[in-house]
Amino acid sequence: MAVRELIKVDPDVKTIVSSGYSSDALSDYKEYGFYDVIAKPYRLQKLGQVLFRIMHAGKQKI
Repeated sequence: MAVRELIKVDPDVKTIVSSGYSSDALSDYKEYGFYDVIAKPYRLQKLGQVLFRIMHAGKQKI
């Protein structure tokens, strides 16, 4: 999976999984190496919340 390869290159990479379909990667996203998840369709406000969490992850506990 591409996310695991990214983690090998940069262990601190922050990846988001997004899909309009129900899948294991969405429900168990951390097990697949993703940092966060957002289901489609999503609103701009929800995307902003996810991006904010990721950008401030080192500054506060999620």
